[in-house]
Amino acid sequence: MPIMKKAKYLFLFLLISFILNAQVRFVNQTTRQSVSNVTLLSNDGKIIGGSDIYGNFDIAAVNNEVKITDSDTVEAVHSDFVPQKFIWNDLKTASVGYLTPLKEIKEVVVTGKQKEFLVLKGYFYSYSSVDDSPWAFSDGIVEYYISKDKNKVVDFNIVENRTFENTGLTDSIKRKGIITINIVPDISPLSFRGEWLLMSANRKSIYTQSNNYLLSKNDTIGKIDHNGNNINLSIEYCTPDRPNEFSFFGIHAKTVNHISSESFSSKLTISNIKTISEYEKSYITRKKGGTKKYIEIANFYVLDKKFLSKEEMKKIKFNNSNSVSNYSSHFWENSELPPLPSFITDKLGEKLILSTKNIKNQP
Repeated sequence: MPIMKKAKYLFLFLLISFILNAQVRFVNQTTRQSVSNVTLLSNDGKIIGGSDIYGNFDIAAVNNEVKITDSDTVEAVHSDFVPQKFIWNDLKTASVGYLTPLKEIKEVVVTGKQKEFLVLKGYFYSYSSVDDSPWAFSDGIVEYYISKDKNKVVDFNIVENRTFENTGLTDSIKRKGIITINIVPDISPLSFRGEWLLMSANRKSIYTQSNNYLLSKNDTIGKIDHNGNNINLSIEYCTPDRPNEFSFFGIHAKTVNHISSESFSSKLTISNIKTISEYEKSYITRKKGGTKKYIEIANFYVLDKKFLSKEEMKKIKFNNSNSVSNYSSHFWENSELPPLPSFITDKLGEKLILSTKNIKNQP
């Protein structure tokens, strides 16, 4: 074989090897199904990135953006799986990352007469970073009130919560005049704005469903997976190729990643939802303040469900704020709750400081 031809084949082989090793696919260790919306955290609290709807994680993109060494440990996080640690070099050279499913929380079945509102009560946690520095964390018990007539969340009530903040980072942002969407960290409970079943009709109309895939024009933006009696739904609302941009008062916001994943029991209905999680990455630019990278992950686990009438709704006193801690029990010690990522918990009380207002029983 001529030398030039050998060189050509060698080049093609190396190119294919590079492409294959530029990403890793996360899969369910039990079913071998791909897992979308897997978030990777570094040991210093960076949110490294997330997998797409096919479970693929772009290694090359991370190498170009985040400083991380081959010997570093990273932690894979997903609402339906046990947090799993990997050595970065091992993950880079592997084609697959296996995740262990969480022990399922006992399923709650709604019984009795179906009234005007469905209430989903559960555990939430939200974590955010700015320019790869941990900014804030909050977790707690929250209730979402869903109108059956309007098919949307009409309100929510934070029953208890803990809130931690990197106050030094917040002060630095304020001093430099770099104001993001909120002056304080946005670590509210999951907003449900990316929940497919409750999406407004005008937003939902831009998508079409083909078999187990959701399409927007010619792009596949979501998929539905069946796993026994469970159903998993994942949607990519924004990608680097399909960003969402808007400007207001001299500030330009560009969301380059927004993915939502949900799990259901038996039927794809809101009353059967078990977990929901979102990953969102944006760049906020201000003329005099430069650009900041903002990433947030948010998760919600259903613990209880019930129906309420309009009369019963009127008696509810809603608390929508978790800017400070507000709890009377150590809810986070409940053994039925999913484990938090250790690369987040080891920042609590250290880099992220607990807000101590409105606490009846200090830890």
